[in-house]
Amino acid sequence: MALSPDWVRRYLARLAISDREPPTAAFLTRLHQAHVERIPWQPVDVFRGHPEPMAAARAVALLASGRSGYCFHLNTAFLMLLKALATPPTPTGRAWCGAGPLWPLPRTGSIWP
Repeated sequence: MALSPDWVRRYLARLAISDREPPTAAFLTRLHQAHVERIPWQPVDVFRGHPEPMAAARAVALLASGRSGYCFHLNTAFLMLLKALATPPTPTGRAWCGAGPLWPLPRTGSIWP
């Protein structure tokens, strides 16, 4: 799934970043810092018993709607943003949430047993 230019523009606006920049370490640092500051980790749906599906399209939809999500959603959407910006990301196959590495994540959508 590729992100549309409009979605990239809206994502950057949510991060309070006005323009794309060349893929440098400094820009990656700005993106990451803005993501951490402006898009919170939000497991509310899990606690309500209605976990959001863990699919790339759903991660994008959550952030595009102004909501958030838990680790999988945030990391997946950020990875897709980096790909759309032509930044060469290298997924590590690990997700870090709370106490430590959680991979593979349970298929229930919950990171808690």
